[in-house]
Amino acid sequence: APTIAYTWIGILTATTFVFAGLMREQVCIYMCPWPRIQAALTDEHALNVTYRYDRAEPRMSVKKANAAKAVGQPAGQCVDCDQC
Repeated sequence: APTIAYTWIGILTATTFVFAGLMREQVCIYMCPWPRIQAALTDEHALNVTYRYDRAEPRMSVKKANAAKAVGQPAGQCVDCDQC
């Protein structure tokens, strides 16, 4: 392949690494249009994925929850996603 093809592949690889690898938070805050689009598309009837304290407490891992359910103790509805 010509040298210019390798040059462009190198440039695109470097910019992808910089934007996605090193500056991902800044890219999401300043360049991503999704928050503005989401604000325009949602209303009071839209479904929101949020943490519900009343459903997930007491939270425990899946293995512990299964053991607790086996002896009749409440285990919450945590799916062990580690987001909390």
